[in-house]
Amino acid sequence: MRFRAMERNERELDPEQSKLLLSRCTDGVLCVIGYDGYPYGVPISYALADGKLYMHGTSGRSHKLDALRRNPKACLTVVDRRELDAENYSVSYSSVIVFGSVRIIEQRDEKLAALRVFMRTLAPEAAGRAIEHCKKDIDAFVMFEMIQEHMTGKARR
Repeated sequence: MRFRAMERNERELDPEQSKLLLSRCTDGVLCVIGYDGYPYGVPISYALADGKLYMHGTSGRSHKLDALRRNPKACLTVVDRRELDAENYSVSYSSVIVFGSVRIIEQRDEKLAALRVFMRTLAPEAAGRAIEHCKKDIDAFVMFEMIQEHMTGKARR
């Protein structure tokens, strides 16, 4: 698949800068194709490890999960920095958008491994306790892996 070139390419971050921004952050908006073809964007926490993005859901009946079962294509938008420059009617920012497919992790061992990565990234001080707590209900947990197909970063400083 071919993705569009960035319109304001003078603001484009190189791939390493985009990866760094993605690894520095832990929150974004996951956009999927929702009901009746409407876009559905949901705030989400994520963890990045070995080039893989891991996310979770708490319910097997969520809008996000239903949408991903119908169509796994998604994009994750992350904004790292945003500063208003009111005097110049401008905004300074840096952001990254990752396009790809989201795979629902079904295997128990793989789900636990993804949960470990997720918890060590988001709450390293409580990761051990959280994993032990979640282990007993791991079958009810929903874990996702986003397989990256394309990534763009952009900044205005």
